[in-house]
Amino acid sequence: MSKKQNPKLKKGDRVILINMPGENLDTGDKGKVIKIGDQPNVLGFTYLYKMEWYDDDGKMISDLSLLPQTDTWMLDREYSKNDQNDLNEGRIIDLDELIKRHEWSRLFKKSDLKSIMEYLNAIKRLGVVNMFESGQFLGKTEDYLTTYFNLYRKQQDLDDKDEELIKKILEMSEMVRNIMISAAVTDLEQKNKEITGSSATHRVNRLATEVVKYFMTQ
Repeated sequence: MSKKQNPKLKKGDRVILINMPGENLDTGDKGKVIKIGDQPNVLGFTYLYKMEWYDDDGKMISDLSLLPQTDTWMLDREYSKNDQNDLNEGRIIDLDELIKRHEWSRLFKKSDLKSIMEYLNAIKRLGVVNMFESGQFLGKTEDYLTTYFNLYRKQQDLDDKDEELIKKILEMSEMVRNIMISAAVTDLEQKNKEITGSSATHRVNRLATEVVKYFMTQ
C-alpha cells in the first residue's frame, strides 16, 4: 500500500476517502477525525476512527467510522488547522431567517438564540458527542458538565484547544440552561398548560430537539 494511503490519524485530522466498501460514501468525500475509538481485534486492528463527513458546503452528511482493516483514505493536505476555513468554526447562522421560518424560535430573544448557537458550535468543535445527541447539553448544570468533562478527560488525550472549548462550554452552560427553561415556561404559559418540574423538563427537551435539528441543517 502507498505510504500516502491509510496513515495513522489523530483527533482533528482531515482525510479524503478513497474507498469504504458497502457504504454510501464516495471516493473524494472529506471528513474529520472526531476521536479514536475501540473495536474488537480485527486483523490486528483494535482501534477505529470516529468520523464526521461533510459535503461541499460543509454540512455533515454522515458519521460512519473509518475501519483500518477495510477502508482506504489519505490525508487532506490542502486543509490547514490555522486556516479559517474550518468547516464548523465561525459558522454564520441567519437568525432572522430562523425566526421567520420556525415558530418555536419566537420563544427566544434573538441574542439568546445567538448564544445557544455559539454554545452548540463549541460542542461540535470539541467533538465530545455526535451532534444528534448534543441536545442533552442544553439543559445541564455547570456542576453536572464539570463532572462529565472530568470523566471525558480520563478517556481522551486533550490538547489546549480542547481545554479552551471545555472552558467555554462550562462558562456558558448555566446561561444556556436558564434560556432554555425560560423559553419552556413561556411556551407552557402561552398554551395555558400547568407549569411543573416535569412539564418544564419535557418542554426543554422538546425545544432542545428543535434547536439541534436546526443547527444540524446549517
